[in-house]
Amino acid sequence: MQVVVGSLLGDGTLLETTSGFCFRVHHGLKQKYLADWKYGILRRFVRTLPRASGSGYYFRTVTHPVITALRLEFYEGNRKVVPFHCLERHLGGLALATWIMDDGAADGAQLRINTQGFTFEENQRLISLLKRKFGLSMTVNFDKGRPRLRCRASSMEKLVQIVGPYIHPEMCYKLASHLTTRALARHRLRETD
Repeated sequence: MQVVVGSLLGDGTLLETTSGFCFRVHHGLKQKYLADWKYGILRRFVRTLPRASGSGYYFRTVTHPVITALRLEFYEGNRKVVPFHCLERHLGGLALATWIMDDGAADGAQLRINTQGFTFEENQRLISLLKRKFGLSMTVNFDKGRPRLRCRASSMEKLVQIVGPYIHPEMCYKLASHLTTRALARHRLRETD
């Protein structure tokens, strides 16, 4: 559930089928490893292997009542919204890591999460949620007049502790230029001790 929720905050979509909705993962060929990572977690809900199409690489789950229920929470018409009630239950470290792997970008010693598809009010509520659930200090900044989240440099170490055990090694670059694969490996070791 956390991988689906994190993906839906990011690049994931829910597609209508004849009997409800399915979850679709679609990344560019350069991020094939991320789609394969998600497939590895969700494979028991997938009937066909991920495949390339043009410059993309994708798979989709079977139709499932849980996915259909998520459609009601994550969408108003065709617009994706932030389902805060759902996030209270399902936004944990794995979901946050998945969201960052989809929509995060290093910005010096900080991280920005590309939440421009959400309203300013939704971004403000996300800041409160991330502070309350994880103790992260976030702000809103604007990209071409549209709001996006930024994790302050003072919270980056805490963020790495939360998401480090889940971040795919190829995605370490998203956690800011001052964080290294070695730093993430240290956090993974602490988790397994």
